[in-house]
Amino acid sequence: MKKIFAIGALIMALVLAGCTTDDDGSDTGTSLKIQNETFIDLIDITWSGASFASADKPLERGKSKTMSVEEGQGYIYFKGKNTLVGRTQELFTVSKGEQKTFVFLDNLLIVEKDNPVSVGLLKDILSKESPLPQLTWFGSWIRNNDTSYT
Repeated sequence: MKKIFAIGALIMALVLAGCTTDDDGSDTGTSLKIQNETFIDLIDITWSGASFASADKPLERGKSKTMSVEEGQGYIYFKGKNTLVGRTQELFTVSKGEQKTFVFLDNLLIVEKDNPVSVGLLKDILSKESPLPQLTWFGSWIRNNDTSYT
């Protein structure tokens, strides 16, 4: 009987230790992680007033950034290398206490901010301003613009 009580007390202690709350009893840890899995670096990424990247500090390809945010709902705005400003087609929601992740992919449907009827794939719209790299295969190496890989 003592073993069952001890195991029950241990489980209860682990459950209570896993709950994080502020002094006022509210949940903590509301955050948003933005991942860039596209062919291009993204700049000026914002969601609901939170800035995830700027012209000085772009979100590079294959990288991510996590920030604490206030709960809310909104579009995620961003720029490519030059001046095209786009946004997500769908609103993105983060609720209190959630840790959400948004991934930019080449096949993500986006809307041009200044032309809301222009909806398309991120790779198609952004490749207008920054063409996709052309790879050429030469036997044992690949040439990409001025960079050679062996």
